Amino acid sequence: MNYNPHANALTHDQITRMHRSLQDDSYILYYGAESAVLTGTVNVAGNSNPLYTANQINATTATVNITGPSVPSIMWTKTSGTGSFYSSSAGKYLSLSNLGSINLQADWNKSCSDFSATYVFYKGYSYTAGPNPATNFVEVREDGGQSDNAEKSPAPTGITKVEVYDYNNKLVDTQSFPAGTSVQVDITKVQPGIMYLAVTGSAVSPVILKMIKQ
Repeated sequence: MNYNPHANALTHDQITRMHRSLQDDSYILYYGAESAVLTGTVNVAGNSNPLYTANQINATTATVNITGPSVPSIMWTKTSGTGSFYSSSAGKYLSLSNLGSINLQADWNKSCSDFSATYVFYKGYSYTAGPNPATNFVEVREDGGQSDNAEKSPAPTGITKVEVYDYNNKLVDTQSFPAGTSVQVDITKVQPGIMYLAVTGSAVSPVILKMIKQ
């Protein structure tokens, strides 16, 4: 019997419809398995950023708008954390408050398949320094926050090290501190002009502060 390779081939119209369907859906096929994601924006004080699985928010309140996938509703459940939330518009809109950090599980159904994903929203650690401009010393303060995992958020370590860099990004001085939320940094070794402080503390990675030395 002769084999006809075109006997069960898709028509051009079927292929076109399949491509359109895949473009409209927010799940991706990996070797037949469906990996679900939500798309949307996280809105803080008038600024919008894409929705990720872990979202650092430098505030205690935020809103979230879900734009995909196109499903009737999304159910949200708080699994851990210190923050609060409420949802509306069939789960397409979230209001977050009292952050902290909060872990939320999203559940939805699409094309007769159930999907679930976890999203984290947390207020990260931030740092302020002053006065700016400064002469001999700068006070660096650590503002409270949490890590990106509400279940395993470590206790804050406080500021433990500050590196002082000049305008050319040359390391001028390194100062260590017993962990605290406020430290005095000696900047007498750096020349007048723009300088940078690399602050190591409770945040996951050092934070760079731009200052001016008089």
